[in-house]
Amino acid sequence: MIKEKELRPGNRWLIGVAVLFAALAVLFSAIPVQAADDPSAGTVAGPVIVHYLEEDVSPITWEASGAPLTSEAKYPNGQLVGQPYTVQVNLVPKYRLDRIDTARSVPLKGTLTAAGGNIYAYFHRVGYVYTHYVDKTGADLATEELHWGIADTAYNFAPADIPGYQYQGLRSDSPSNMGTYQFVLIPTHIYFVYAKVTTGTVTAHYVDENGKAIHDPIATTGTIGDPYTTAQLSIDGYNFQKMSADSAATSGQYTADPQNVTYVYAPKPPVTQGTVVTSYVDEKGQTIHPDNTTTGQTGTAYTTAPVDIAGYTVAGLAPNSAAPAGQYTAGPLHVTYMYTTNAPVIQTGQVVTKYVNANGQPLHADTTSSGPVGTGYTTQPLAIAGYSNPQIAAGSAQPTGLYTVGAPLTVTYVYTKTVIPPVVQYGTVTTQYVDSQGNSIHAAATAKGVVGTAYNTDQLTIPGYTFKQIAAGSAATNGVFTNDSQTVTYVYEKTVTPPVVQYGTVTTKYVDAQGNSIHAVATAQGVVGTAYNTDQLTIPGYTFKQIAAGSAAANGVFTNGSQTVTYVYEKTVTPPVVQTGQVTAQYVDDQGNVLHHEIVTTGAVDSPYATEQLTFAGYTFKQIADHSAPADGHYTQNAQTVTYVYTKTNQSGQTPGTAGQSGDHSGSGQTAGGQAAAPTQPIQPGAVATPTNTKTMTRQSAARLPQTGEATGWAAVLLTLLGTLLLGGAVVSYRKLQD
Repeated sequence: MIKEKELRPGNRWLIGVAVLFAALAVLFSAIPVQAADDPSAGTVAGPVIVHYLEEDVSPITWEASGAPLTSEAKYPNGQLVGQPYTVQVNLVPKYRLDRIDTARSVPLKGTLTAAGGNIYAYFHRVGYVYTHYVDKTGADLATEELHWGIADTAYNFAPADIPGYQYQGLRSDSPSNMGTYQFVLIPTHIYFVYAKVTTGTVTAHYVDENGKAIHDPIATTGTIGDPYTTAQLSIDGYNFQKMSADSAATSGQYTADPQNVTYVYAPKPPVTQGTVVTSYVDEKGQTIHPDNTTTGQTGTAYTTAPVDIAGYTVAGLAPNSAAPAGQYTAGPLHVTYMYTTNAPVIQTGQVVTKYVNANGQPLHADTTSSGPVGTGYTTQPLAIAGYSNPQIAAGSAQPTGLYTVGAPLTVTYVYTKTVIPPVVQYGTVTTQYVDSQGNSIHAAATAKGVVGTAYNTDQLTIPGYTFKQIAAGSAATNGVFTNDSQTVTYVYEKTVTPPVVQYGTVTTKYVDAQGNSIHAVATAQGVVGTAYNTDQLTIPGYTFKQIAAGSAAANGVFTNGSQTVTYVYEKTVTPPVVQTGQVTAQYVDDQGNVLHHEIVTTGAVDSPYATEQLTFAGYTFKQIADHSAPADGHYTQNAQTVTYVYTKTNQSGQTPGTAGQSGDHSGSGQTAGGQAAAPTQPIQPGAVATPTNTKTMTRQSAARLPQTGEATGWAAVLLTLLGTLLLGGAVVSYRKLQD
């Protein structure tokens, strides 16, 4: 410390003069130049006070002192009315700025008044959570992340993807990754633990040229460093084209990071198919055999042939038939073979009767009978010495039935070798099945048994016959064998067959004016004489016109022949669609703030449009924005936007930004528009958040001082320079004195 008694008289005088000049310079610099027409010049302005409130209007206090947080615009010697000021709302630990009550607050930037003013800032309580990503030793694998949210709101953090590592779970001492933000000064810390990956995955993808999957992906897993290989698949309907630009190699080595191999395919060129329908009709055009339909690539050869149809002979091709052989075309071809009806031919059938033992060896020569197809036949077992009890073999034709076309029917009787006990006596029971005239209608069954033992006979179900009664004089259907032969006779009567019901068909066709089919044909079948109905369908792209000339009635009755109902339609003409465009006029200031709602107009494409340059109080039109559409032009298929840009004018009618205007010193705690910026990290209360990385700040809000060039004269400047030179000389003299 410098003591006065240690200074020489000359030095003390020099220092005194320097201090005097410095004081005069400060005094002159604080006196503003008063405008002749400003009656309040020289009046000390009242302070601008910022009140920090929660949404319930409770003042927010600084915890260290317990006093409410209040920021005033203060200046070293007091500022005067009419001078500009700028106030910033500071960031507050554990709080986030929600809004400024503009209805009862003065602006954050304005001109000082004698009364001063108040700014009411409302805050939400917030909490902070850090998420850490570490391995099992606690080493960081990625940069920690800071999250914040309004107090008591929920959070749910998912573990991050870290290349080469796999998430294992939360650290044992870590809180849950799901919870609510806490209104406390110390943040919550969540630790996600990872383990190093020792295996790698390679996934082969198969996509079309648009990136759409056309086959399930194939994933393989292996130890990192081991080789892998993928395969190019053969996929129906596609040809391989190339590997995707971002694809991994088709073969290589497994790595810690997943690898994706992408094969790109293109659809095979479409193959046009043609159809040939071959029909078979009689002289009247009636179908006598199912149609035969074949398909093939257009331009390739086809061949048809008539088929053998019983009772008919091929007469040739119908008049409207396509060629029996040719090439497939894009449209369907119809080949129609016409047949004539043959004279009726009586066909005969044949029945061969075989007699064999249990081993299938013949015991007697076969017997053969024949008769007209459809007439009945009957076979009988023969009496063969040493054999008895003939039975119908498995797979044999029935002993009684009807002659059929084709291969002969074979009836096989299987005999059992007769064993005659020396003492036991046997009796026989023969079961006969006859009609009312006594004619046999089924092979007789003979049963043999020990005299005195029981026998049973069966009432059979015989096609074409109904059981009537047991014949007079017949043995009982159930009884005991006797020494004498017994006969049980079942009498049947012919079953009456109901008359055959005849059916007719109605085919409904839907064609255009040229007779081309435009919808699937519908066919209905019904009993002759009963009613039928057809439907007039609604077919997209067509309008019903009329029932075709020569068509059967839309509603009628079925007949013995086939009938065709033909609905004729004409193509529906769709009027052209008029395309429209849209133009939106926007009105903003040079900061992008909206000054007027958008004006939207529409009109036909290529028709002219015109927008209007509006007038706004306090603003001057500046320009059409660079990216804007022209103010006048023509509507297009794409929407267009015309942006008018305006510049705010001050009270004197000048636009801001001219010489003598103060700069904008707003900090990170408040945006130029007065909206709160989201906090990046907690900072000390009362500090002005100018640079975002500043951690130590003053509690006093920043207020911009007026420029000295606007308020002082040249005298103050000269006095300041002279005082500084004298003070410097005094300091040099004093140091020499000390040396």
